Amino acid sequence: MPTPHVFIRDDPFVPVVAIGIGDPYAIVISAQYVEHFLPDELRFLIGRELGHIASGHTRYTSLLSSNGRENGVIAVAFGAWLRKIDYTADRIGLLCCGSLDAAIRAIAVSAFGSVGRRVDLGAFAGQLKELHAEPSLRMAEWTASTPYATNRIAALHRFARDPLYQTWSHRFAANAGAPPVGESHEMVYASFWRRTGAFFVDVLVIQTLVPAARALQTKLTFTDVDAKKLAADPSTPPWLNDLFKGMGAGHTSVTFNNDTLLWLAFGAYAVILVALIGQTFGMMVLDLRVIRANHDPRVGFGRAIGRYASLVASVIVFVGLFSMFRRIQPYEKWSRTRLVSGSAAIR
Repeated sequence: MPTPHVFIRDDPFVPVVAIGIGDPYAIVISAQYVEHFLPDELRFLIGRELGHIASGHTRYTSLLSSNGRENGVIAVAFGAWLRKIDYTADRIGLLCCGSLDAAIRAIAVSAFGSVGRRVDLGAFAGQLKELHAEPSLRMAEWTASTPYATNRIAALHRFARDPLYQTWSHRFAANAGAPPVGESHEMVYASFWRRTGAFFVDVLVIQTLVPAARALQTKLTFTDVDAKKLAADPSTPPWLNDLFKGMGAGHTSVTFNNDTLLWLAFGAYAVILVALIGQTFGMMVLDLRVIRANHDPRVGFGRAIGRYASLVASVIVFVGLFSMFRRIQPYEKWSRTRLVSGSAAIR
């Protein structure tokens, strides 16, 4: 996998965390913790964060928390899923470091800081029976965003004895001594369902950014009286007076209903983001990005406008309806752009 950015911050709570909703991802290491870990322990911690990235977890956890510390509401609402992905990441970390002892030491130091070196890990793991016997302790974990350290250690012990670990550990060991894999140039084009998912995420974003678009109907009416008042105001620009003179007598009405505002905002939002960074917010969440037909990641405003103008045209002539399940849409051929998987290599 591509090497993520690495940052150091002064964080007394989170030793290592992976963040990012799209490439490039980042791993942030606490300056207060990093010197407490041995190299094999860091290999476990960084390996588990790479596992979060490779599994796509960070595309969602970064939306829930940008610093790796979830609040109480997030912990209650998404705690079950957050605890599950921690167990998954621990497995990958164990495969990366290749040492159960190092993984357990890393968990202990992560939980207790430098004091973790003096903890009797055997006695600590034995507390698992006490946790299972005390209902209040079990309920406390249900409202947490991370599993108890004793449960994580027990889960790693079970995984280390599982044939699945033996299968994957040999692959990891072989990959460790293998030369880097060459860059792939195969394009993974977006499927209908991923396109649809990205579209609905973007619609929700626009409805959040423009809350009035769901219920607002603005009607602007200018009468002769209004025009005269503006003409008498010395601060009125001359071009505005000329505009009203050209309209003649009576009044002029311009109406924007909620659908018009929504689609105008959506068009501006999509064109600007695709032109500048090749992705809308929905594409980031679904790991998609727009590129040019020649694999150039620089889309630009001309092709971004052409892409969405072609999309509207294809819907108007019903071409889009008959080809909606194709991985390369007609409007993408017309605008010479493509929607591909965000993790696909670009030549």
